Amino acid sequence: MTTAVSSVATTTPVTTPTASAAQATAATNPNSATSSSQASSAGQALGSLNSSEFLQLLVTQLTHQDPTSPMSPTQMVSQTSTLTMVQDLQSLLTTVTTMQSEVAAQSAQSLIGHTVSYTSPSGTSASGVVSGVTLGSSGPTLTISGQQIDPSTVTAVTS
Repeated sequence: MTTAVSSVATTTPVTTPTASAAQATAATNPNSATSSSQASSAGQALGSLNSSEFLQLLVTQLTHQDPTSPMSPTQMVSQTSTLTMVQDLQSLLTTVTTMQSEVAAQSAQSLIGHTVSYTSPSGTSASGVVSGVTLGSSGPTLTISGQQIDPSTVTAVTS
């Protein structure tokens, strides 16, 4: 005598921006499967999700949804709001990064003409007068006695 066992899988619609396109497909199409490695990589990708990727995820979800059980208007509004939030956060991040660079440049420029103590690249303590500042892609550097010194190595400032 044999017994047949069948399993029924239940899925829920994807409503967060952390899901991958494969998860969106799996959530709206019961015939597809999603591995646990895809789910864990989707959670790790949250920090790198931009608005165009989120929009692509939403379109993929809508394209592969079950026509007999479409996304509710509440879910659609929620996901659209999340898209707007992602865009606003990206704009805020850009603004904060720009401000941080400007503050670092101003702080370094305010040291021109001052005597500073710093840890030299060889690890010894040294001091000298800041004669200039160079603004590079990695941030400002101080010119002290002809050497380029990272401002983070400054330990004291005197007049």
